[in-house]
Amino acid sequence: GVIPMENKKGLIGAVGEKVKSIRRELVLINVALIALGVLMMAFPGQSTDIICRCIGVALSIWGAVRIISYFAGAERIVLGSFGLVQGAVLLGFGICFLVRPGVLAAFLTIALAIILLAAGVMKLQYALEMSSLQVRFWWIELIGAILMVVLGVIAFFSPFAAAETLMIFLGASCVVSGVWDLVSVAALSAQVRKARNQAQQMREDARRQADAVEAEFYRDEQ
Repeated sequence: GVIPMENKKGLIGAVGEKVKSIRRELVLINVALIALGVLMMAFPGQSTDIICRCIGVALSIWGAVRIISYFAGAERIVLGSFGLVQGAVLLGFGICFLVRPGVLAAFLTIALAIILLAAGVMKLQYALEMSSLQVRFWWIELIGAILMVVLGVIAFFSPFAAAETLMIFLGASCVVSGVWDLVSVAALSAQVRKARNQAQQMREDARRQADAVEAEFYRDEQ
């Protein structure tokens, strides 16, 4: 059904607070993903140990930030108790990538394929939620979800004859995913600002109308 305007604005406002609270993290994650994709496309024939170590550093920093944020208190309010668990898992994976890059290099392509599939599923959830909120252009997020799932399936089954070709494909997929998410965050933030401005305008109109009614009442009394 159609969501009433007031409820819609309230829901969008709540989503906006959530997006605002994790916007910086989302931007950093996707910028790192784009940088990784560019690295994979630029040096597809290089040893995957370098990429594994870069991933290890990124995961370790990300995990440490999540753990620090949790104990700082803000993370408990925004995302509940999952911040500590997520941070510990990310930090653990980061250390594994740094300590044993050669062993994990063999699983790098599978891991990236799974990441693409997971990104597609997350985008699908976002698209459905944005549709329920009647956010404009929610279907663009749906297209992104389908695209990420298709890219993830292709990468998982790896139909490419050369390993370098697969690395270039994975790099391009990471870039597409990162750019798509950055655009989605920017679009949702713009929608939230618009909803807030409209809500503010509605409050001002209601206040002016109430003042006019009150003034009319006093004139009638006199």
